[in-house]
Amino acid sequence: MVLVLFLMATLIHALVSTMRRRVTDLSVLRALGCTPRQLSSTLRWQGFMLTAAAIVVGIPIGLVAGRFAWQAFASHIGIAPDGVVPILALTAAAAALFAIAMVVASAVGRRVPSAMRRRLRAAS
Repeated sequence: MVLVLFLMATLIHALVSTMRRRVTDLSVLRALGCTPRQLSSTLRWQGFMLTAAAIVVGIPIGLVAGRFAWQAFASHIGIAPDGVVPILALTAAAAALFAIAMVVASAVGRRVPSAMRRRLRAAS
């Protein structure tokens, strides 16, 4: 549960800081004709790709590291080092992670137009 909270905090931080850093880029897109919905979609895609990269890299590394750690631990205490990979649980966790990422990115994306207006007013 704590890891899920850290994950959500990291995702929120990455999306909000990207939105703040890229207000000028998003403003250019807006000037070129993007609607607020399209700008929000841009942030959703960024959240999706960030989550996909984390899953594609993190799950295999976690499985390999977990296997090695369990084999070392099991051989140290003298039990059989057979491990079970919970494929269904991993799939459900990945799907939940994508759902959380989309919700967070949509919430951040709703703030894009108002943040752009505030930043542009402050600059002028």
